[in-house]
Amino acid sequence: MQEAGKWWLRAVPMKDDSARQTITLLNADIPRQARLSHDARWLAYVSEETGRLEVYVQPFPGPGGRYQISSGGGVEPIWSRNRSELFYRGGSALISAMLATTPELSIVRRDTLFMMNALSGEVQPGYDVFPDGKRFVFPRIVSSDAAPVVVLGWMDEVRERMAQATRK
Repeated sequence: MQEAGKWWLRAVPMKDDSARQTITLLNADIPRQARLSHDARWLAYVSEETGRLEVYVQPFPGPGGRYQISSGGGVEPIWSRNRSELFYRGGSALISAMLATTPELSIVRRDTLFMMNALSGEVQPGYDVFPDGKRFVFPRIVSSDAAPVVVLGWMDEVRERMAQATRK
């Protein structure tokens, strides 16, 4: 939602149908890619208030201040299921930020996991993390003239290979 030159990110509680009042989460210069942690205690998002896109985290639904997680730019935050790790893209690198959440949020360390050449998502991240936090999935960049490949009868081949494997 936009008001008076600022963008507001709001939440609507779903518990009580009679009182659907919104909770203002962010009032910033175009907050992007907001993601709740799996325990719904922290909100990660991207903002360019400093003139550069950076990843921030703040308590959800509040109160509390925000914490800058990225250093030197960052986009596409995704929480690991363990709540203490936040992944984000820093340029063409995938970064892991290990966080401590008590007594207050702090960055334990940042690690560059690997360089990647993947599609970047403007609204949603262009990658995702498996629930185990150890594997990632990325869309594959394909040329626009690539034709789809249709394979018929592939299940017959799978059955045949499975039968051969069990005979050994």
